[in-house]
Amino acid sequence: MSSEKKAPVLSEQQFRQIVAAARTHDQVETSGESPSWIYKHSARLADNGQSIIIGAGERWLGNDLPSIENTDSWALNTLTGE
Repeated sequence: MSSEKKAPVLSEQQFRQIVAAARTHDQVETSGESPSWIYKHSARLADNGQSIIIGAGERWLGNDLPSIENTDSWALNTLTGE
């Protein structure tokens, strides 16, 4: 196993379900438009109690490019994956 970190691929966004008690994180299948890679973002539960709203933070554009401020918000319905 290599200890070298691989850079994320911009076209391969990942959504992970984190289970703190079990100390696990699993890939979550989603559909619809995906954001670019963002980090240092905030997340909150939407008023409908089913969606997570992600916003703020920085957008990673690639190894050779500077990050930019993320001014968009994204929603993920936790029941449908959309």
